[in-house]
Amino acid sequence: MLDGALADTSYLLGDVFTVADLNVASVLAWVPLAGLDLAGAPRANDWLRRCTARPALARAQSA
Repeated sequence: MLDGALADTSYLLGDVFTVADLNVASVLAWVPLAGLDLAGAPRANDWLRRCTARPALARAQSA
């Protein structure tokens, strides 16, 4: 479902990162720890990679 929602947009609500992306990405960031694989959902996988590569996340994790 998420992969389909990202078919025509970079982020969940369009081409701009929003709180919706933050909320969903914060849950899906646990996917690797749960042993799940998003390889079957390439758009969702790329989206999650973009969300977790944001500079603000790196700053928050280093604080």
